[in-house]
Amino acid sequence: MTRSSVLIYLVISRTKGVDDRTILLRVLFVVGVHFVPMGLAHGPLITVLGVFTMVNAAAALRMSAAPLPVFGVIDAVLKSGFGAVMLLAYPVLTFT
Repeated sequence: MTRSSVLIYLVISRTKGVDDRTILLRVLFVVGVHFVPMGLAHGPLITVLGVFTMVNAAAALRMSAAPLPVFGVIDAVLKSGFGAVMLLAYPVLTFT
């Protein structure tokens, strides 16, 4: 958790003068990054969730004309959906 806090701090401190949309999307990207190594403890689905979350945030950063709520809803659906699958399928879908 400390690494994630440091990454979020770096995102916020190094983006002075940038709009709120960019900061929020960069934070969402960092959240995706922190899911990737969690796959070792929680199984491959959380790694896939991290990759999808990073792709979503990167796409939103590249498509600045697209409305932010669209990518926020995609992020929420991804996390809720993967969370539900991991809750219902655990421990079937883990590294063994």
